[in-house]
Amino acid sequence: MNSRIRRHLDSIFRGFEDTQRLRDFKEELATNLAEKVADLQASGLDEDTAFREAIATLGDIRAAYAQGEEESRPGSVPRASKVRKTSFDPLEGVSFDPFNKEKDKDEEEERSRLAWGVFLSGLAVYLYLGFNNIAGGFGSWWMLALFFYGVYVLLRGGFGCGTVLILVAVLFHVGSKRSLLLFLAIVGVAMVITSLVKKGRRT
Repeated sequence: MNSRIRRHLDSIFRGFEDTQRLRDFKEELATNLAEKVADLQASGLDEDTAFREAIATLGDIRAAYAQGEEESRPGSVPRASKVRKTSFDPLEGVSFDPFNKEKDKDEEEERSRLAWGVFLSGLAVYLYLGFNNIAGGFGSWWMLALFFYGVYVLLRGGFGCGTVLILVAVLFHVGSKRSLLLFLAIVGVAMVITSLVKKGRRT
């Protein structure tokens, strides 16, 4: 049984670099699996069934090992202790994630594209309809610009700062209703498209 377990573990970790850490990891797994199989056999299961059930308890052990390998590298931070701290960037504003969710590279790039797309689309609508028709004055022009910037910051991940900027802009009159509705429509369409693209990638 021990040789069978070791062969199975070798097949699971085929393709990984044969390091001392991997050898120790497989040795520990083999010991635990052998004990698990023995317990299952003692409960009345035959050897093959006990082996299959013991292996099933491993789950995605390759992913678990790969994650541990990444976090053990010098300078890396364990995933469980990674926290998105409040920070300020001239373009992105204040970035704060209250749920401490780790965003992968693809999601971050997608969020960046969406943010820039919405920002530039809003700017295009603004320029197309004309300064006077939308802004209605110097003060409102700045409020409209603040609104566009707030949505950009919000989509980039600056939840607190983006929401505050949008709220301030709306409270102090964001240009004409026509421009606001057009801008919100663009935001909605962009978000729907992004959501559909993400679902398509997962399937």
